[in-house]
Amino acid sequence: MSFLDDKPDVHRDKIGHRVDPMLNTVHVDEKWFNHDKKTGWYYLLSGEDPPERHRHSARHIEKTMFWPRLLDQGIPVSFDTWDPHRKTNFDGKLGLWSFAEGHFPQRRSQYRPKGTILQGNIESVDTAVNPRKWPICHRGEIIYEQQDNASPHVLPDDEDVVREGQREGWDIRLIFQPSNSSDFNVLDLGYSAIQNLQYQTYVASTLEPIEVVQNLFRILDKVTLDNIFLTLQQVMVCVLACDGDNEYKLPHMGKAKQRRNGTLKQCVVCSSEVYASAFSKLSTEEGKRHITHEDCVAVEQQHKADEKLTVHGIKMYGVQEDRRQHENFEASSVKEILKAV
Repeated sequence: MSFLDDKPDVHRDKIGHRVDPMLNTVHVDEKWFNHDKKTGWYYLLSGEDPPERHRHSARHIEKTMFWPRLLDQGIPVSFDTWDPHRKTNFDGKLGLWSFAEGHFPQRRSQYRPKGTILQGNIESVDTAVNPRKWPICHRGEIIYEQQDNASPHVLPDDEDVVREGQREGWDIRLIFQPSNSSDFNVLDLGYSAIQNLQYQTYVASTLEPIEVVQNLFRILDKVTLDNIFLTLQQVMVCVLACDGDNEYKLPHMGKAKQRRNGTLKQCVVCSSEVYASAFSKLSTEEGKRHITHEDCVAVEQQHKADEKLTVHGIKMYGVQEDRRQHENFEASSVKEILKAV
C-alpha cells in the first residue's frame, strides 16, 4: 500500500491509484548461471564436427554466481535518460559481477600449459559502484538497495553498510524485499531473459561463460528492462487483489502494442476497487499488534526458561537440585504465548 498514491488518478476513463515507479530503488540478487544444459541442439554444416563437451557426467554441469544490479531508468524507452555530468545515457544497469577472478598458477602442471589463467573466488565486491554509476544530479536523495531475505546477507542497520552508504554526500540505504515474494525482485522476473540468450552460445571452458553473460548483460536492451519493471508493478497490484497471497495470474498488459501506439505509461494503475478492498482489510487489523522478531526471541527464551524448571530440564541443563520443587511446573507452549501477545 505504501507504493500507491493516496489520491486517485484518471487513467483511460477509469479512476485508479498510480503505483510508485521506484526510481530510487536498486534491485540486487545473486544469480547462478549454468555453463551449459544437459541436452542441446546444434546445426552443423556438411563435414563439420560436432562440438565436444568434457564433463565428469551429465549431472555435473559447472555454474558461476553473478551479482547483478538493476534500476528502473525512470521514463519510457522511447526517450533517452541523459546524464549531463558523465555525458552518457543512463540505462539503469549498474553492473554485473562474477564471484571469480583470474589469476596465474604458482607452478606449471601436466594438466595445463604455462601461463593458463585460472579462476578463483574473490573476497568482496566493490562497494563504491553505486556512486560511480548513479547520475550525480541525484546526489543527496535517498537511494534504496533492495536485497532478498537470505540469511547470509547483512542487516540494513549494519554499521559498515550505513557508513559506506553515507560517504561523499550520498544516502544509500539497504532494505529487504517482502518475504515469500520472489516476484518482487526484477532480477527474478528477468533472469530467464539472460539465461536463454546464454544458452545460444557454446562454451567450452570456465572463462567463456563469464564473458558471455557479461556481454549479454551489456547488450540487454531497454525495452526488456522496461517490461520487467512494469511487470513488477503489475505483480504488486495482483498481490493486493488476492489479499497478500502469492497465488495469482498476471494479466496480459499488451506492452508491445501500447509501445507501438505511443500509449505505454510509466506506471501501472491500481483500480479503486482493489485499493479500497486492500485498505479496508488493513484497517481492520490496525489495532492488532504485529508479532516482530523480538517477540519470537522472547517467546523462545521464555520457553527455554520454563523447560529448565521441569525434571527433564534439570537433567538436560544441570539446574540445581533445590529447584526440583518446580518439577510440576507446566511449561507454556509457544502457541499459547503468541495468542497472549
